[in-house]
Amino acid sequence: MQRSRPDREVILPAAALAALRDAVVGQAGQDAADAALRSAGVAAGERLFEETESELGRSLAEVGEEAFWRHLSTVLSRRGWGALRHEAPHPGVGLLTGTGWADARDNPFSEGMIQGILSRTAGAEVSVIRVPTDTAELDPAFAFGSAAAIRWLRSRLSDQGDVRSALETP
Repeated sequence: MQRSRPDREVILPAAALAALRDAVVGQAGQDAADAALRSAGVAAGERLFEETESELGRSLAEVGEEAFWRHLSTVLSRRGWGALRHEAPHPGVGLLTGTGWADARDNPFSEGMIQGILSRTAGAEVSVIRVPTDTAELDPAFAFGSAAAIRWLRSRLSDQGDVRSALETP
């Protein structure tokens, strides 16, 4: 069996992500598909982290916060994913909004990819979830933080629905 080269990149149409998700759901069921796609996304994000650090010639953790988010958005855009805009609307939860995001449908691969990149950068587990926004169909948003912060946000989202309302501290 021939193995793929880890340094090789492949360009696929964005629709392939939706087709892959649909096929995995059809074969394995929703929960198993979500877990598999998230896991694959984390692995892809970890590899993207390594490639990005190699391109920079230094640790992503060493660049300033503003430069980090700008560089991450540039790297993802260059690879066809789209751009990410970072906000810090809450002390424990960050928000990334995608513009022109390739994976506009709810697909755990994107969550996993972002989780892989952020966890490797932080040197600790970072949880990531896709969150509802006014423009979520076209511009998905991802909330990230510690597992406890994301659990807190999920409970607030069930009551509030909108991520900005949910992040307003009581």
